[in-house]
Amino acid sequence: MSAGWAWADATRERALATPLAGRYRIESLPDDPAYWAAWETAFGREGFPPEMYFARGAEWTRQAERLAAARGGEALADRWLIRDGDRVVAVYRGEQLDGYTYMTGHAAVHLDYRRRGIYRAVIERVLETTRELGFTSVVSNHAPGNNPAIIAKLSLGFRIDRLELDALHGPSLWLRYFHDPDELAAYEFRCGLATLTPELLSRRYGAWGRLEQQLSE
Repeated sequence: MSAGWAWADATRERALATPLAGRYRIESLPDDPAYWAAWETAFGREGFPPEMYFARGAEWTRQAERLAAARGGEALADRWLIRDGDRVVAVYRGEQLDGYTYMTGHAAVHLDYRRRGIYRAVIERVLETTRELGFTSVVSNHAPGNNPAIIAKLSLGFRIDRLELDALHGPSLWLRYFHDPDELAAYEFRCGLATLTPELLSRRYGAWGRLEQQLSE
């Protein structure tokens, strides 16, 4: 348990100590490898359909660890004022979500300065910076009707990631820009493009063997 969650120890211990439905004991596992190994041993995937995945590469993991450790573990956050002389003409806020992902958050251009390419220039600068820092992707979310921002992002190479319905804020369209070409290739494969990079093929796992057998028959 990290020091930052020490205040939650009593609640978490109580959750483990009380049997489910008065009968079933809960056991805590130390990490993800132990969790997945226990699942494989206990279930053997019985009752679950065959699935195919890609593992993250070693370089992705190293970058994630480096970004997580940067600035003493504090997440990266940017808050910019964009000025024309002394006048603030645009604002931007973005932040690190995890060891792989950066999110462009609030961005606004003053009415007097719209349609001059300022928003696009801000996002281009964000992409340049996040690429240099080692993030594998950049995400953003938008009201589905916010065509100017959505079109600008798509024209810069962002892809549609998902549609989310938030109880407080309503529908949001999530976009993602892939810095990592293999992650982009995985996205395109999931969208129906029958092309895989050699790196992705080396990191496939799950039911790929079954698919390859079916294709060879």
